[in-house]
Amino acid sequence: MPPGGPVLLALLGVYPFLHFTMLLAPHGRREELVRVHNTMVRSLGDALDCDTSSLKVHSPRDAARFLQTYAAVILSFMSAVHWGAVTARAVKGAGLLPQLASVVPAVAAWAALNTSPDVNPPVYGRDEGPRDGVIPAAARPYLSEEASDLRFPSAASVLAGGFLWVFAQDVAAVVGGRLPPWYATYRLLLTLVVTSCLKLADVGLEGGPLPPALVAVTDAMEEAARGAGEEGGRKGEDDGGDRR
Repeated sequence: MPPGGPVLLALLGVYPFLHFTMLLAPHGRREELVRVHNTMVRSLGDALDCDTSSLKVHSPRDAARFLQTYAAVILSFMSAVHWGAVTARAVKGAGLLPQLASVVPAVAAWAALNTSPDVNPPVYGRDEGPRDGVIPAAARPYLSEEASDLRFPSAASVLAGGFLWVFAQDVAAVVGGRLPPWYATYRLLLTLVVTSCLKLADVGLEGGPLPPALVAVTDAMEEAARGAGEEGGRKGEDDGGDRR
């Protein structure tokens, strides 16, 4: 079992993934959650006496930007664990491959942000199209003008792939004795949650439906919330009747 400290930090670290995904995923309470988020942001600004309007969510693209930038930071942080684990062993030449592998997710995170229209939108007069910002000018004449001929994976997909890459490194590090045995299980659960959130973010941005299993979960959540609200209303009426 992992120690309590890492578990607590993991729960805190996973919350933003869940928070922004719920502002993106296509479910019945999304608009309500957006209003709650913006109210919290406004209250934070009032408490700190500063302008927090840039943290508000006005569209799914805003939530996507927050999710993707946070995911990129966490991905870089998690991949750095392996650089540190190899460095701590200080065995000459033994850690070159793991160290090189640990750099890949950080570079992928940087690429995901720079090619994401949610984080780095095209600028009129500089970027002629969605491909121009990432394809060298010398290579463009050899590509068809048809957009369907070349598709880049979404930023969320690249980030999800980065987390899967890091998990493969985690397992290899545990097998190689560079990390404690509990670390693989600990990272498996977190990787499942994070990659699921990023996939749901893609579904939300594309306007597609939720998978059936998740539809059942969100329906159950809505039903529970509706039942709690009705129960609270009946309780308030009963209390009012008793006072009268």
